[in-house]
Amino acid sequence: VLLAILILSPVLASFDENHVKREIISYYNLLRDVHDSPPLILDEQLNGSALQWAQHLSIVPNPEKCLYHSRLGGENIYFAWSTWGYSELEFSRAAIRAFYEEIKFYNYSRPGLNLPAAHFTNMIWRNCEKIGIGVFHMNYTSSHGACRVIGSVDRPAMGYMLVVHQWPPSNVLEQFEQNVRPPKRSYSFA
Repeated sequence: VLLAILILSPVLASFDENHVKREIISYYNLLRDVHDSPPLILDEQLNGSALQWAQHLSIVPNPEKCLYHSRLGGENIYFAWSTWGYSELEFSRAAIRAFYEEIKFYNYSRPGLNLPAAHFTNMIWRNCEKIGIGVFHMNYTSSHGACRVIGSVDRPAMGYMLVVHQWPPSNVLEQFEQNVRPPKRSYSFA
């Protein structure tokens, strides 16, 4: 499940990928709890595969697709770029919000795969135990494949890529009813 977005934010001198990882796992586990799913444990091997895929997507332009899956189990991908920069908290919250707001596309009375809700169902999938988070950012001085990044030598665009790998895999057909539970309380991003 893929998601790309453009956000404009204030200029920032540095970007701490570890801060983003802490925010992502914190939000993931908070929202998993809302849906009665156990917390995920950070896994170094999954961190490595997620980072490798985030770097690949960031560095190797694809003229046909901005984002595409590695096919390594449960995976969520989020990309944003800006000519002004992005804080770790802004980027983390934007990604989590984009994933979770897909709840509006999920029908609990008809459980099953619904692609517009796949980030959401991947995030709260009850059977997942481990998580790996890859964060990569770089400057673009020209376009980047189908991602519609607009950057120049005079004003580079800062791109931010997030890849989340989960294990065991999520969004498995015929397993939605037991793995995607309705919220036991409401949650607001206010």
